[in-house]
Amino acid sequence: MFAKSFTAALVVASISAMAQNTASEMQLAGVKANFQQAQLVPQFLPTFNPSALLNVSFGSDNIEPGTPLAATAVSSAPTLTVIPASNFSSAYPEATTMFTVAMVDADIVGTDESGNQTRHWLANNVALTSGEDGAFGLNYTTDPITNYAGPGPAEGSGAHRYVLLFIDQPSTFTAPAYLSQPNTPLGTFNFQNYLSSTGLGPIVAANYITVENGVATVTVASTSAVQSSTLVAAAAASTSGASSAMSSGASSSMGSASHSGSSSATKAASSAGSAASSAVASASVTAAKSGASALMPAGLAGLVGVGALAVGLVF
Repeated sequence: MFAKSFTAALVVASISAMAQNTASEMQLAGVKANFQQAQLVPQFLPTFNPSALLNVSFGSDNIEPGTPLAATAVSSAPTLTVIPASNFSSAYPEATTMFTVAMVDADIVGTDESGNQTRHWLANNVALTSGEDGAFGLNYTTDPITNYAGPGPAEGSGAHRYVLLFIDQPSTFTAPAYLSQPNTPLGTFNFQNYLSSTGLGPIVAANYITVENGVATVTVASTSAVQSSTLVAAAAASTSGASSAMSSGASSSMGSASHSGSSSATKAASSAGSAASSAVASASVTAAKSGASALMPAGLAGLVGVGALAVGLVF
């Protein structure tokens, strides 16, 4: 009976998560954790506190953080969609706010990011457009500074991390002379210096892919997997509502769910797991395998996350 109720709770929670287009605290915590575990934070981005999800689609496939892709699959610019958190619109009014979109090569795990990075895409003056179910599309109101140029890592150099960024562009933003004209070709710049010198920021949302050419001939540092308990703690710290829900519906220390009956199991799975299952869109699990990231598909990650919360496991 417990198994049937638990399975039903997983299915219902996952369907609910996929149907909504408001980013949950758990989803945001999942993206943030992925960036930390991939050593993009603080090495490439000193801080990263997303207030939205950046949905990246190459063709018909949505990309989870750290998805390994072939260079041929990402030769054309992706479609970007912004899925806001509940307080997003108050911070970024649709009619008045502009943003910058960028894609930057952060190279392999362990790279010293104090130098320059390759700029693969840079577009200023990007506006939001209303989309379906609360999501936003993007309107590129001016020509890109650097048109999208697909990844082309050197053969044997390992899995490069290509970071796509959606950045707040305040009214005080001033483009530097060397990046002020459209059709500036692919080149290098120091991304952090660019942000600080132009007044851009904060980074509202981000995603990343990995692309590798051939077999790595260099040693690439390993990364650890994201743990569900870490995501729960991060989400709980972001909202008092999450804390009260955890204390009333499940153990705050992530202990096992009650075995007293099927209704208790279902209640624990739905209350503690509904937030975790909303990580279907972003809380993928990454770990290094011979220099390349190993990815758990997002749908599976969401289900495993719910199961972990309900029975006290970590993944």
